[in-house]
Amino acid sequence: QGFALRARQARLRALAEVVIGAMLLGFAVTMLITSAQDLVKGELTKPGPITLAIAALSVVLKEYLYRFTLRVARRTGSGALLANAWHHRSDAYSSLAVMAAIGFTWIHPSLSFLDPVAGLVISLMVGKMGFDVVKRSSRHLVDTAPEPKILERIHAVLEKHPDVINYHKLRARYLGGMIIADLHIRVTRKGKVLVSRG
Repeated sequence: QGFALRARQARLRALAEVVIGAMLLGFAVTMLITSAQDLVKGELTKPGPITLAIAALSVVLKEYLYRFTLRVARRTGSGALLANAWHHRSDAYSSLAVMAAIGFTWIHPSLSFLDPVAGLVISLMVGKMGFDVVKRSSRHLVDTAPEPKILERIHAVLEKHPDVINYHKLRARYLGGMIIADLHIRVTRKGKVLVSRG
């Protein structure tokens, strides 16, 4: 019952992430269209505080993701997570550049064309963030197989464990944010199998 509850919670979290990602995509598309129309029509106005607030929020979120991902990467020794962390940091720098562009338009009204340009950049960044969230969470929602690197780590743990004699028929899949693995395994007399199904 405890596992079933955790599985339901994991699926709900994945579903909530998909919804949030879809909302981010919708917001990004709306902002992209509006900014492009303003740029084409020449309806250039001084950037409002909302645009600056969105850019500032993007900086905060990306910096948080950078620090969180970096901490997990160092704890797990994952090179992929480390690369992803620095990707978040580069996005934070991009948002800082957008904030600087908005500031220039406030100082020099002749640079008001930077407002829709900043809107385009922000919409693309938010859209990419939403797309990444939907892509990752939808994989967890439909019980897809984990990445080959994760399977290799599972094999490595089993092969190095002193109580494992042999194993076969290893299958793994995402269940929400968790990874469920099924396999046939033989252990030594000293080994303990907490849950067995066969």
